[in-house]
Amino acid sequence: MNEFRFAQGLVRALLREQHPDLADLDLRDVAGGWGNQQWRLGTELGVRMPRTEGAPALLRTEQRWLPVLAPRLPLPTPVPVRVGEPSALFEHTWTVTRGEMCAGDPATDLSAAWILLPACTASRFFDAYENADEATIARARAWAVLRAIHLISIGRNGRLGLPSGKPTWEPAGRAALERAVANLRR
Repeated sequence: MNEFRFAQGLVRALLREQHPDLADLDLRDVAGGWGNQQWRLGTELGVRMPRTEGAPALLRTEQRWLPVLAPRLPLPTPVPVRVGEPSALFEHTWTVTRGEMCAGDPATDLSAAWILLPACTASRFFDAYENADEATIARARAWAVLRAIHLISIGRNGRLGLPSGKPTWEPAGRAALERAVANLRR
């Protein structure tokens, strides 16, 4: 995968030009992400910019669907910041694993209930979502387990110094796996 990195000075210049109200907030690079380079902006915001060939198309998908999904979850809608191709300024990260919304089965996206949300909140999430039957929830849980194992694998590779590894993902993957398998035995 061909990746490139943006200089912090460019991000700061884009903020000054497009969001001067935010341009003086602390900006620090954050490791992680599949197709986007990320920074923390202040204590509650972040900046993502596409660093791979496929990332702009995936960000366009997010920009299309997040305003539709945000009121239902509830999530804040990202504020786009443009530099040729789309990038996003976001309050909370709504990550769709592999960077795409799966049009075929909503369970793939609903797996985020265990991957992203705090422990013991998945049932409240599905109560609020209202459109998931038990079979969809079971498939979502299975997707969450699969994705958690993938996060653990990427983290392990990072811990071992292997290419494309991200050591901080292993604990996150283990926590997601624990959340996904919790309360299976009733």
